[in-house]
Parts: sequence; structure tokens; C-alpha cells
Amino acid sequence: MLDSANKTAEKDSPPNLSLAGFDVIDEVKTALEQACPNTVSCADIVALATRDSVSFQVSIEVNAKSLISLCVTYYL
Repeated sequence: MLDSANKTAEKDSPPNLSLAGFDVIDEVKTALEQACPNTVSCADIVALATRDSVSFQVSIEVNAKSLISLCVTYYL
């Protein structure tokens, strides 16, 4: 994600000031640029990170529901 000296980058706009994780995106982007320059954009990284975090959250919820169901079945 772009940084700007005069704080005009998109991540410096007021609606985005409460967001965290820009440093993680910067680290991933740096590593990807070393491995395959000019191939993966920050938008790609954000999209994949969003997909994985949603998938991870859904997985936790499904596993928790399965565990609750198992406990209810076992103890009733």
C-alpha cells in the first residue's frame, strides 16, 4: 500500500484510520516482490487475506457448532 509524505495516500484517509494490518500487507508485498516482481498487487493480497480470514472464521464457527452438537448428543 502506498505511503505518502503528506498523508494523501488512501490508507491515510479518515475512514481508514481505524484499520489495522497495513504493516502485514506491506511485509507480504515485500516478500512477494522479491520472489516474483511486478506480479501480485496489494489489492490481490487484501482480497486473499479477506477470503482466508472469512474462511477461517466460518471454520471456527462450524467446528464450534459441531462440537456443541456432539456434546449435546453425547450427554443427553
